[in-house]
Amino acid sequence: MAVALAPNGTAPAALPGTNLFRVSVAKYLSMCELGTLTESDKVELIDGILVKKMSRNAPHDSAISRLQFLLFVLLQSSRVVRTQSALILPRSVPEPDLAVVAGPAARYAQAHPRAADCELVAEVSESSLAFDRSQKLQAYARAALPEYWIVNLIDGIVEVYTDPRNRGRNPTYRARTDYAAGESVPVVLGGKQVGTLPVSEIIL
Repeated sequence: MAVALAPNGTAPAALPGTNLFRVSVAKYLSMCELGTLTESDKVELIDGILVKKMSRNAPHDSAISRLQFLLFVLLQSSRVVRTQSALILPRSVPEPDLAVVAGPAARYAQAHPRAADCELVAEVSESSLAFDRSQKLQAYARAALPEYWIVNLIDGIVEVYTDPRNRGRNPTYRARTDYAAGESVPVVLGGKQVGTLPVSEIIL
């Protein structure tokens, strides 16, 4: 995809030794508002880089729908469950497959939720698994999102990452717990377990 000019007529800053360009969150949002970037471009901002969104298939979309329904039933109206919608982080504007954010929904009528609003973020992964375990994980850890799930369709497990650490160039999560068929994933929001979701109902 061609690199679009920023609203002030200057190109985004090139990264030394690469053909990639660094874009700030403010510049990215401005490009979206002005129509320089549209839904048809199918990109998201991850750690200052415009990244092409992975293509989706039926198992991917089906898992998102099931997880969204299960969380909606569990949480009722106490939180907002958003799917594939923008989330504004310090250096990224990802569109996670699912995010649980503070309610009410009306608070996001004019502005996207930010890191402080988000209690859980999830990606459904197949072809994107390596990316979701690396760049996406670092972006979420850098923003100190408390809990990150990878619904791993390849291995049939849900990977739960907790205890984010944002230090230097390699932010990460200190803890990872995998849940397989026959097990249930604890849903922890605001430091409290509010319920569990069976893996067999998330991944068929």
